Amino acid sequence: MVTRARTVVAAIVLAAAVTGVACSDQQDDPRAGLLAVPSTTSGVPTTLDPSLPPPPSPDKIKAEFDAAIVSKDFCAVVRTLDSEVPDVGVHAAVTATYQILADSTKAATAIVPPELAAAWPDVVEATRLAAIEAKRADGDINDPSIGAQFVTSNFDDAYNDVIAWSTDNCP
Repeated sequence: MVTRARTVVAAIVLAAAVTGVACSDQQDDPRAGLLAVPSTTSGVPTTLDPSLPPPPSPDKIKAEFDAAIVSKDFCAVVRTLDSEVPDVGVHAAVTATYQILADSTKAATAIVPPELAAAWPDVVEATRLAAIEAKRADGDINDPSIGAQFVTSNFDDAYNDVIAWSTDNCP
């Protein structure tokens, strides 16, 4: 399920304890994961928790998105958004993951449920702009222009629609 209790959250942009990064303030943020809003003052993970497995590589994240899209499983797309975050200390991984996120949300447009057809373009646009900013910032997750893409009213409304739909429709 998209919203679940978290004791460890790793955030880049839409992450559960499996990501391998520790942070403090975003424990109950339903936007944890790849679409979480990074901020050095609100729990951006900057150190790895050695007791957790290492974060997934961008290739693994891409493979999960690709599998979800090929199988036409929108719930799996949402779960990937909610659970996978690369090593935020590796700038190249951050940049690559934002590009994967942008490409994957755009590709997922073909399988978006009708109830989300109006909202999804705002998710796609936010991820596209975040990928541009991540590249411009050389993958520095502390650059506020990256997270700024996920705090607009259009994105908030769209993301809330996705969360509501997935809560009702995803196992």
